[in-house]
Amino acid sequence: MGHYISLLVGRTPSPSTWSIGYDGPDFVVNFTKDPKLGELMLFDASSAVPVEDVYLHRDLISDRMSAIARFERRLPQVETALAWDPSARRQLKAFGQFIAAIDWPYLRLETFDYRIVLEDQNG
Repeated sequence: MGHYISLLVGRTPSPSTWSIGYDGPDFVVNFTKDPKLGELMLFDASSAVPVEDVYLHRDLISDRMSAIARFERRLPQVETALAWDPSARRQLKAFGQFIAAIDWPYLRLETFDYRIVLEDQNG
Protein backbone atom coordinates (compact mmCIF):
# COMPACT_ATOMS: atom_id res chain seq x y z
CA MET A 1 0.00 0.00 0.00
CA GLY A 2 1.42 3.35 -0.99
CA HIS A 3 1.21 6.63 0.83
CA TYR A 4 0.01 9.63 -1.09
CA ILE A 5 -0.10 13.34 -0.64
CA SER A 6 -1.85 15.83 -2.86
CA LEU A 7 -0.46 19.21 -3.77
CA LEU A 8 -3.46 21.38 -4.59
CA VAL A 9 -3.53 24.84 -6.13
CA GLY A 10 -6.53 27.03 -5.36
CA ARG A 11 -8.25 30.34 -4.98
CA THR A 12 -8.80 30.50 -1.18
CA PRO A 13 -6.94 29.40 1.98
CA SER A 14 -10.02 27.39 3.01
CA PRO A 15 -9.28 24.51 5.40
CA SER A 16 -12.41 22.75 4.14
CA THR A 17 -11.66 19.37 2.61
CA TRP A 18 -13.82 20.13 -0.42
CA SER A 19 -15.46 23.51 -0.63
CA ILE A 20 -17.32 24.57 -3.76
CA GLY A 21 -18.27 28.20 -4.26
CA TYR A 22 -20.38 29.79 -6.95
CA ASP A 23 -17.46 29.78 -9.36
CA GLY A 24 -16.02 26.35 -8.62
CA PRO A 25 -14.00 24.45 -6.02
CA ASP A 26 -11.48 26.18 -3.77
CA PHE A 27 -8.62 23.92 -4.90
CA VAL A 28 -8.82 22.97 -8.55
CA VAL A 29 -5.38 21.71 -9.58
CA ASN A 30 -4.42 18.49 -7.87
CA PHE A 31 -1.13 16.57 -8.13
CA THR A 32 -1.36 13.21 -6.30
CA LYS A 33 1.77 11.11 -5.95
CA ASP A 34 4.38 9.97 -3.51
CA PRO A 35 5.80 12.82 -1.42
CA LYS A 36 8.59 14.70 -3.16
CA LEU A 37 11.16 17.13 -1.83
CA GLY A 38 9.95 20.01 -4.02
CA GLU A 39 6.45 19.96 -2.51
CA LEU A 40 7.82 19.89 1.03
CA MET A 41 10.14 22.84 0.32
CA LEU A 42 7.05 25.03 -0.24
CA PHE A 43 5.81 24.80 3.36
CA ASP A 44 6.98 25.16 6.94
CA ALA A 45 5.46 24.77 10.43
CA SER A 46 3.57 28.07 10.08
CA SER A 47 1.63 26.49 7.19
CA ALA A 48 -0.03 23.83 9.39
CA VAL A 49 -3.78 24.51 9.47
CA PRO A 50 -6.28 22.47 11.52
CA VAL A 51 -8.81 20.67 9.30
CA GLU A 52 -11.83 18.89 10.67
CA ASP A 53 -12.97 16.05 8.46
CA VAL A 54 -13.72 12.66 10.02
CA TYR A 55 -11.28 13.67 12.74
CA LEU A 56 -9.09 16.70 13.41
CA HIS A 57 -5.83 16.74 11.48
CA ARG A 58 -3.52 19.32 9.92
CA ASP A 59 -2.89 20.09 6.27
CA LEU A 60 -0.27 22.54 5.06
CA ILE A 61 -1.80 25.64 3.45
CA SER A 62 0.15 28.68 2.28
CA ASP A 63 -0.24 31.65 0.02
CA ARG A 64 1.73 30.95 -3.13
CA MET A 65 4.09 33.93 -2.84
CA SER A 66 5.26 32.86 0.65
CA ALA A 67 5.63 29.29 -0.59
CA ILE A 68 7.77 30.44 -3.51
CA ALA A 69 9.95 32.51 -1.15
CA ARG A 70 10.49 29.43 1.08
CA PHE A 71 11.30 27.30 -1.96
CA GLU A 72 13.83 29.82 -3.32
CA ARG A 73 15.44 30.27 0.11
CA ARG A 74 15.95 26.50 0.44
CA LEU A 75 16.93 25.81 -3.17
CA PRO A 76 20.70 26.56 -2.96
CA GLN A 77 21.25 24.07 -0.12
CA VAL A 78 19.17 21.40 -1.83
CA GLU A 79 21.00 21.92 -5.12
CA THR A 80 24.30 21.49 -3.29
CA ALA A 81 23.05 18.25 -1.76
CA LEU A 82 21.90 17.05 -5.20
CA ALA A 83 25.17 17.98 -6.94
CA TRP A 84 25.65 14.31 -7.84
CA ASP A 85 22.40 14.29 -9.89
CA PRO A 86 22.15 17.14 -12.43
CA SER A 87 18.82 15.81 -13.73
CA ALA A 88 17.21 16.06 -10.27
CA ARG A 89 18.54 19.61 -9.89
CA ARG A 90 17.01 20.62 -13.25
CA GLN A 91 13.67 19.03 -12.35
CA LEU A 92 13.60 20.81 -9.00
CA LYS A 93 14.31 24.19 -10.62
CA ALA A 94 11.63 23.54 -13.25
CA PHE A 95 9.12 22.66 -10.52
CA GLY A 96 9.85 25.97 -8.74
CA GLN A 97 9.38 27.87 -12.01
CA PHE A 98 6.10 26.05 -12.63
CA ILE A 99 4.73 26.96 -9.18
CA ALA A 100 5.87 30.58 -9.66
CA ALA A 101 4.04 30.76 -13.01
CA ILE A 102 0.67 29.55 -11.68
CA ASP A 103 -1.72 32.43 -11.08
CA TRP A 104 -3.87 30.83 -8.35
CA PRO A 105 -2.97 32.38 -5.00
CA TYR A 106 -2.89 29.39 -2.58
CA LEU A 107 -1.17 26.02 -2.24
CA ARG A 108 -2.28 23.17 -0.02
CA LEU A 109 -0.56 19.91 0.87
CA GLU A 110 -3.40 17.53 1.69
CA THR A 111 -2.01 14.66 3.69
CA PHE A 112 -4.35 11.65 3.08
CA ASP A 113 -2.53 8.64 4.59
CA TYR A 114 -0.35 10.84 6.79
CA ARG A 115 -3.24 12.29 8.82
CA ILE A 116 -2.66 9.88 11.71
CA VAL A 117 0.96 11.07 11.92
CA LEU A 118 -0.04 14.72 11.76
CA GLU A 119 -2.99 14.49 14.16
CA ASP A 120 -2.61 16.62 17.30
CA GLN A 121 -1.86 14.18 20.14
CA ASN A 122 -1.93 16.86 22.88
CA GLY A 123 -5.43 18.13 22.60
